[in-house]
Amino acid sequence: MGTKTSVEFSNIEFNPGTEVVYGMQGKFAIAGIEQREVGGQSIRFYKLETPKVIPPQKGTRKDLSIWLPVTSAQNRGLRLPMTPEEAQQALQILSGREYYFPLDENWVKVRPKLETTVCTEGGVGLAKVVSFLFVLRRKQLVPP
Repeated sequence: MGTKTSVEFSNIEFNPGTEVVYGMQGKFAIAGIEQREVGGQSIRFYKLETPKVIPPQKGTRKDLSIWLPVTSAQNRGLRLPMTPEEAQQALQILSGREYYFPLDENWVKVRPKLETTVCTEGGVGLAKVVSFLFVLRRKQLVPP
């Protein structure tokens, strides 16, 4: 019943001000896109900052930023937050009988696939991983 995951990489470029989710680190806002010299090469980077909820107090350190190369951002898990349709799809995955990864494969080979699926498919990928781990741990095909 297991099927292989289909990892799709789209070539979306995010604009400054866009709220995104980065890998397993959480929610960020794209503060800007900057060109920087690294090792003699000119590379474009997204500047990711955490959303400003509380204004910084006087004398505190500046917020830390993450600099992520534009060319590899999506391969590293940069994506838009889940849409209501994706949330519905994730719920259907969790209530279904599909487990998306081979059960007889060695954990050393499966683990990187699980991580890649979460990073590239977001919440839907996380639902696939959770359904697989449930089957793997409990040896049951459908959660109660």
